[in-house]
Amino acid sequence: MNTKKKLDYKHYEEVITDSYNYKEYQDDHLIVWRNAAIRNCDILSATIGDNVYCKDSEIGNGVLLNRDVKLIGCSISDMTQVGFSTKLFYTDVGKYCSISWDSNIGGPDHHSHAVTTYAFSTEKDLYSEKQLRIGNDVWIGAGVTILRGLTVGDGAIIAAGAVVITDVEPYEVVGGYRQDI
Repeated sequence: MNTKKKLDYKHYEEVITDSYNYKEYQDDHLIVWRNAAIRNCDILSATIGDNVYCKDSEIGNGVLLNRDVKLIGCSISDMTQVGFSTKLFYTDVGKYCSISWDSNIGGPDHHSHAVTTYAFSTEKDLYSEKQLRIGNDVWIGAGVTILRGLTVGDGAIIAAGAVVITDVEPYEVVGGYRQDI
C-alpha cells in the first residue's frame, strides 16, 4: 500500500459502543452500531454492525461488517461485505468480495503433535505466521470453513457449507469437502 493512500486511513485505538441506541458512533470514516468494539484498527470508511469485534485490522473504503462479525488481524479491502456471525482471523481479503453469514475463515490450529490438543499456547502461537489470502471479487457462501495459510484466487466461488483445506485457483468454483490427494 502506498504512503499517500495510507494517510487517508484513520486510526481507531478504541471505540466501544454499549448502549441500545442505533448508530452509536459516527464520523467521516466510520459508522458503528450497538454493542461493538473496535480496537487498534485503521479504517478508510466502513459500516460496523451490532455486536462486532474488530481488533488489529485494516479496513478499506466502503466495507460492511454485518452484526456479530469477529475480525482479528485482518486486512479487508474496498467494497467488501462480510455477513452475519462470520469470523475472520489473520486474513487478507481483496476488493469487491462477498462473504456470506456464519463462515469461519483462518481460524486457529490445535497442535496435534503435542502431548495434548489443549491450547496452552498464546494467541500468536495458535495463528503463527500462516496468513490466509483471499483475492478480489471472491464469493464465499454461507457456513464455509477455510483453513488458514491458504490462498483463494481472484473471482473464485466457494459454495455454501464447503470445507476448504487446499488452495483455490482463480475463477475456480468449489463446493463440499475439498481435498487434493
